[in-house]
Amino acid sequence: MHTFNTSNTTVVYPGTSDGETNVFDETGCASTINFSFVPDTVIDEQLLYSESVRILTTYIIPLILTFGLLGNISFLFTLARVQSMRTITNAYLANLSIADLCFIIFVGLRYIWTIANSPYVFTNPFNQDAGCILMDGTVSLAYFASIGIVNLVSYERYLAICHPLKYRYFNSHKRTAKMVGITWLVAFAFAASMAPDSIHAECVRVLWPDRQQYHNLPRVLYRCVSISPIFMNYPIILRAVCFLITFCTNVVFYTLIVNTLMKRKVISNTMQQSQTPNQLQKVNTQVARMLLLNATAFFLCLTPYQLYGLQRVFENLSDGRLNLLTRDQSSTLFWISTTLNCINASINPVIYNIVNTKYRRALMDVFRCCRVSVYNQNKSNSPMTPL
Repeated sequence: MHTFNTSNTTVVYPGTSDGETNVFDETGCASTINFSFVPDTVIDEQLLYSESVRILTTYIIPLILTFGLLGNISFLFTLARVQSMRTITNAYLANLSIADLCFIIFVGLRYIWTIANSPYVFTNPFNQDAGCILMDGTVSLAYFASIGIVNLVSYERYLAICHPLKYRYFNSHKRTAKMVGITWLVAFAFAASMAPDSIHAECVRVLWPDRQQYHNLPRVLYRCVSISPIFMNYPIILRAVCFLITFCTNVVFYTLIVNTLMKRKVISNTMQQSQTPNQLQKVNTQVARMLLLNATAFFLCLTPYQLYGLQRVFENLSDGRLNLLTRDQSSTLFWISTTLNCINASINPVIYNIVNTKYRRALMDVFRCCRVSVYNQNKSNSPMTPL
């Protein structure tokens, strides 16, 4: 009896005699997986996409990513067109949108490409090492950049609200550009350190049962594999550690921010200060509420992914002897966490426009101006318009 282990599945199938396994491999692949004696029920349940997963990856995830693509591009377009929106906070949020766009584009293309390429759950669309490095490296870069920028945003709001004098003295666009640049460099270093985990595109030949329903399935698949088993758990642990540090940092900063705003509100109501400080406090409160909601969505969406990764580490360290979740539970958690990751990359522009009237007004003004400009251009080009 032999087993074939994958990220979400362990397939058990009967072995064959030595004479049967020594099949000439005309594909040039390094290894062969023989599913010739696997029952149809096992293949349908474990090796092919289920109908629910196919609907999720064919319709729901692409729809979420398309919505996120349009939302993030609209946000960046608004910042580029409206000069008053080019603040320090928005500079950080613009880089967060860029990181989300990297995730959306590469993850969206990967899922669409993978599903269109094969119904086989283990198929990777890349047959070269460069594809594995580019795809996984870009997604990891976007992840660590998002983590870093979320920290920068919370720290920037902490200084602006809790230490306004220090914030005015130290904060500048030059310093912001330097901090953002350092964040992207650190994110790149972390992503590069994870490259050995999926740096090699391995070719595997698949022997399907000799029945009609399997004749159209691919005979060759590619997997992005680690160059050494010691790198298997490192990326998961690194992501989890960075996530935990970011969570604790944001909890501390936003707790201090909320306490400061509450104290100022009490003092303002007691002393009946002028309208100007009250208006400034109202703006700070609105921005802090928006960023707090943004950070909350970030952590809620990414927590299931961290839990999935940690249970994988536990299973890897125990060599599969101790499984915290069943195969179905692990697969369900994987697809839930994947969907939430896509939502996280798409939801930020929605939060900005729902919570903050300034963002909503700027977005409406930009696209209203675009419509007016197009109308005026069409009107001027009309033959009925006098020259």
